[in-house]
Amino acid sequence: MSANTDKPNWQPSGRDQSHGLNIDEIESYLCQQAYIGKAQHFAERFADRMPWLTTSQRQVVIRHYSADWLNHMDHLASRYEERRQQDSLRHRSQKARLVALLLGAVAVTAGTVAELTSLLAARR
Repeated sequence: MSANTDKPNWQPSGRDQSHGLNIDEIESYLCQQAYIGKAQHFAERFADRMPWLTTSQRQVVIRHYSADWLNHMDHLASRYEERRQQDSLRHRSQKARLVALLLGAVAVTAGTVAELTSLLAARR
C-alpha cells in the first residue's frame, strides 16, 4: 500500500447491496490511512532527534522517511503475499500426496482383507 494508491492491492469480494459500499475497499482504505499515519508518526519522531533542522529541512526529512517507511511496508506486504502463495501451493501439493498415499493404503488394505476373506472361505 503506497501513499498514492487509489485502489487496494487485492480483489474485493463483494458489495453491500443496501448502500452500494464495497466493504473490502473501505477496509483497505482505512488500513492504508493507518499505515500512512504510522509512517508520519515515526518520521516525526526521527526528525525530532535532529533539533538543528530548519522547518523546511524537517519537512523534507519527514517526507522522505515516510516514503521510505511506506515503501518498506509495501515490500514486506509483497513478500508476505508471495510467501503465502508459495506456502499455499506447497500445502496443496502435500495434501494431494497424502490423499494419494491414503487411497493407496486403503486399496492395499481392501485387497488384503479380500484375500484373507477368500482364504478363510476356502478353508471351510
